[in-house]
Amino acid sequence: MNAPPPGDAPPSSPYRVYPPLPVEPPPPRSSLASHVLSACALMATLTSLHLSYSVARLATASASSRVLTCAPAARPFVAEVPLPATAPAPSTAVALVEPPASERRATTRGVRALGHGVYVVSRRAIDGALEGRGGLGRRTRIVPELRSGRTVGVRVFGIHQGDPLSSLGFADGDVILRVNDVEVASPDRCLEAYARLRAADQLTVSFERRGRARSHVYAIVAEL
Repeated sequence: MNAPPPGDAPPSSPYRVYPPLPVEPPPPRSSLASHVLSACALMATLTSLHLSYSVARLATASASSRVLTCAPAARPFVAEVPLPATAPAPSTAVALVEPPASERRATTRGVRALGHGVYVVSRRAIDGALEGRGGLGRRTRIVPELRSGRTVGVRVFGIHQGDPLSSLGFADGDVILRVNDVEVASPDRCLEAYARLRAADQLTVSFERRGRARSHVYAIVAEL
């Protein structure tokens, strides 16, 4: 039985039959390998270009950072405000102030303290202090010191800085007991004791201050 010619459908089939499409044969093996090698070479080239570009960027950034680091930093804006003038520091030196001339004469005239209760005194200063020719001061008072109903000396009140008795080393409230071992039981006895010893070149006055026994020694000179 003969087959129908190509392109002609069988009489009983409603569809038309087309001839099969031609199929290209696969490329030869050598051609496929060359395509793979070309693709690999292209990828290697692209990778090399990418690496070169990255290295160039890193070098540029490093150079820029070095330049920025070496460049001097910008100075911040600082407003210049004039400072107020400061006054010089006060001096800590202590100024020596001398007492008034009148007080200095009353304290030092005719009396020189050598220390430890020893004095060099002019006879005029002793006379003025003990004989009461205005030398004791207007506020100085001498009262008898009574103990167990017996007068043992004289207590001196009203001695102030600058008074003759203060210059001789006495203080307010001192109790004078003896002058050159002669007891002083009253103001009159005090003057009497000095009258007996007015030719002496040295006086030793024994007294009490706040209950403690003390003594002063006076070397008497004509002038001082």
